[in-house]
Amino acid sequence: NRTATTSGLVHLKIYRAYWKNGLWSDREELPINDNSYSTGHPILSKDGKTLYFVSDRPGGFGGSDIYSVALDANGRFGAVKNLGANINTEGNEMFPWISGDLFFFASNGRPGFGGLDVFVAPIGFEVAAINAGTVINTQADDFAVSFFEDSKFGFVASNRTGGKGG
Repeated sequence: NRTATTSGLVHLKIYRAYWKNGLWSDREELPINDNSYSTGHPILSKDGKTLYFVSDRPGGFGGSDIYSVALDANGRFGAVKNLGANINTEGNEMFPWISGDLFFFASNGRPGFGGLDVFVAPIGFEVAAINAGTVINTQADDFAVSFFEDSKFGFVASNRTGGKGG
């Protein structure tokens, strides 16, 4: 969802809903949202205990950063944590995705092939992310990856030429 400000700037927000009896119900805005900055691009860890998301909230490295927040067994949220300098830069980090023990995301703040590139790091974030390489990245903006579970087959979103749209 998004909220417009008096300046016309639109801030993104993340909501949660529950699947009950074949229907989505009990929609609620997450407590990590704020009317003064955007919060978006959510991805939940496989065990459901950590939510990763993107935000341009104050106190980050610059642009938009990727953050995490722990969820307890009752679905309550812990403290929001910036993923740190091994992931975030003064540029924009966005579109997180988890595949196995690897964490993928797009960035325009790291050396790459052009525009946004996809980067990858171990899920512990103990080492700096590396460029995912030329199979995924081009001189265009390459940003959102997703993989089939337990597979090396997946997709990447891009504005490269040659597709149906351009």
